[in-house]
Amino acid sequence: MNEIEVFRIEPKIGKCYEHVECTRKEGIKRCFTSVPLKYVGKKIRREQGGWGDNGWVRDIFFDGQKLNIINYSYEGRTCFREVPQQTPTYIDDITNLSRKIPSLQTLAFQNLSTVETEYLSNFMILRNNT
Repeated sequence: MNEIEVFRIEPKIGKCYEHVECTRKEGIKRCFTSVPLKYVGKKIRREQGGWGDNGWVRDIFFDGQKLNIINYSYEGRTCFREVPQQTPTYIDDITNLSRKIPSLQTLAFQNLSTVETEYLSNFMILRNNT
């Protein structure tokens, strides 16, 4: 596979992205990769904590089926590329759902993370209010 240029940008909430860790840098600003990019979905929010060398940043995306958490690398190799939305998300396409949304009790037994359970819980409240 040929190398493609990718960008160290800060994704904006509500826009869709592909993610990859760059494999080669040219100077300070140019990044390239020979690895295929992965569609991570629409950015929901950013989380960060720590201080100095113990600081961390991650962005949370939703691809229409699951949450994707992207942790920024310490070396500064985390890159994104903005793309059109590839799959409908539950919130954007709420009237076209063809499958039944599971109950909170069912979700509790599926070993979902707290973030995923919280997101789906909020979604079900939105769905019931429409």
